Formats: sequence, structure tokens, C-alpha cells
Amino acid sequence: MSALNRNTRRRLNKLQQTSSVWEGDRRPLSVIGNNHQPDGEGHNDCILWVDGSEGIVRAMDLVSPTMGPEAIVRALMQAMEQI
Repeated sequence: MSALNRNTRRRLNKLQQTSSVWEGDRRPLSVIGNNHQPDGEGHNDCILWVDGSEGIVRAMDLVSPTMGPEAIVRALMQAMEQI
């Protein structure tokens, strides 16, 4: 995995620290019950961040499968900045 850029590191250092435990995942979504779309259309990845301590979803984002791991970091940082 590549190193985080300077701006991302600065944003991370500004975040409030909590004792919560968050879990994240990225999974492909397929179009359920819709066979009318050609292959490759309508397929996205879902990024999900869940706060296990509070029992709530902190972030959910749909992204193109071609987006790299920076999409996971971006979703996490946006969720953490909303605390």
C-alpha cells in the first residue's frame, strides 16, 4: 500500500481520538433482480464503516470498482470528521 500524502496525514492528525472500535469493509455490489443491464453497467463497490462500540453505521459510500484504496481512506476520514 502506498504512503499517505501530506494533506491526508495533516487531516488525520487533526481528528479527535475516541475509544470507539470501527470496522470497515469494501465489497462489490451486483444488481439484484435486474437482468436488463448489460455486464459492467450498474456495478459498484460499497464501502462501509461501522462503529462497533455504538452499534451504528458511520459511513457508507458507493464507488467505482476501478477506484483504489484511497476511496476507503476518504470514506473513513469523512466519517471521522463528522464526529
